[in-house]
Amino acid sequence: MLQRLLRYARQLKVQIDPWLDPQRLPEWGRTLLSTAALGILVGLAAVLLHRAIDVMFRSLLLSALSTDKDLGSLPNHAWLILLVPTLGGLAAGWLVAHTEPEAAGGGTDLVVERFHQDRLDLGLLGLPVKIVAAALAIGSGITGGGEGPASYLGAGLGGRFGRFFGLSAAEQRRLYTAGMAAGVAAIFRSPLGGALFACECYYSDPDLEADALLTAVLAAVASYTVFGAFEGFDPLLALGSASLPPSFAAFGLLSLMGLLAAGLARALVGSVHSFKRTLQPVPLAYRPALGGLLIGFTVWVALLVEGQAHLSPDRPGLSLAALSEGYPFLKLATGALLPALPALLMLLVLRFITTGLALSSASPVGAFAPVMVLGALLGMAFGALAKVAGLAWATPDTLALCAMAGLFSAAFRSPLAAMVMILEVGQGYHLLPALMWSSALGYLLGPKHGLIETQRPHRSAAT
Repeated sequence: MLQRLLRYARQLKVQIDPWLDPQRLPEWGRTLLSTAALGILVGLAAVLLHRAIDVMFRSLLLSALSTDKDLGSLPNHAWLILLVPTLGGLAAGWLVAHTEPEAAGGGTDLVVERFHQDRLDLGLLGLPVKIVAAALAIGSGITGGGEGPASYLGAGLGGRFGRFFGLSAAEQRRLYTAGMAAGVAAIFRSPLGGALFACECYYSDPDLEADALLTAVLAAVASYTVFGAFEGFDPLLALGSASLPPSFAAFGLLSLMGLLAAGLARALVGSVHSFKRTLQPVPLAYRPALGGLLIGFTVWVALLVEGQAHLSPDRPGLSLAALSEGYPFLKLATGALLPALPALLMLLVLRFITTGLALSSASPVGAFAPVMVLGALLGMAFGALAKVAGLAWATPDTLALCAMAGLFSAAFRSPLAAMVMILEVGQGYHLLPALMWSSALGYLLGPKHGLIETQRPHRSAAT
């Protein structure tokens, strides 16, 4: 089957080559044409990834636990929480280790590393392996999202695209970045944020690949349009509608929350690196399974504690929100069913632990979703405190968006992308000043090196 597809691709190339001839089209024309085609292709790949994750999530986790989609009810057989993530991690780890080991982990680290090495040759087999492995891991409950795998898919297709059409080295680097932007934009429903992240994520200092920005935006918009045609154009998390007043009280609250978001990012990055060193001796094929077992055990213990302490009597099974992506819980919790402060703090700690275990165990899951959910939980906890203090204007959903921007900026060293991405993800355009301040504080006070270990300080850095 693969040989047949390759033969058809070569035949198509023969037909397209004349249109990409430098004598027929200027360089910018070839770049824009190939970028638009790449965005469409990555959008289709993102649809496939999204649907594979959804199918596995329903078939594995929801079916085994007999609970609803937002994991908001107590499972019939709680002990299955120990089994399902373990088996999902085992299947994903075995598949990756025995077919394409470079498809292990979220994928963004490898994408950034290859860019700096000028090796834009992600394995062709790694693309379908990444889709299946990510669907198995996330669908079985391992904490993570599809954004990292989507960036891997997009960059891999972008690198292949550039070589397939014989483009120059500079054009290939732009297409590689554009492919990553297209993957993030589609899965995260954030075309401008995805483009900025792809250009910004290579460096930990305030720097970006400015010459790739135009192609990144074009590919991201094309991919987002294709993805929306299949999955709809609703924002991922339309959380906030209220705005923060321009007052010293609001400024002080945001500053305090930004400080805590930066501290949380430092703790998360440190714990991920520490867990990774601890789990490194475990063979790659079994590392995600061990991570899944530890995640399942942590959630199982949390369910017992939650039941004994009656932390969430109106929402039994709240601890299950620490599994998988967590977006359905956010949509529910920011409405009328916001848990009480003790339950929110419990879930924040629980989600922190499961995120560290997932990201350090080479599980093929992305870090975007866990970071976003952690930030939202921090903001909602602040909202609950503000409610007790009588600050009616500090609504939980508004503060959730601001905390998400601060934590994302600190954890990924991407302040511009964090601000714009949260604007698009949460439809919080009215919060632009607050998001800008939260993102800046998170970046300035956060760790010097974030979750993407292969980032270089800036473009002129040799290593």
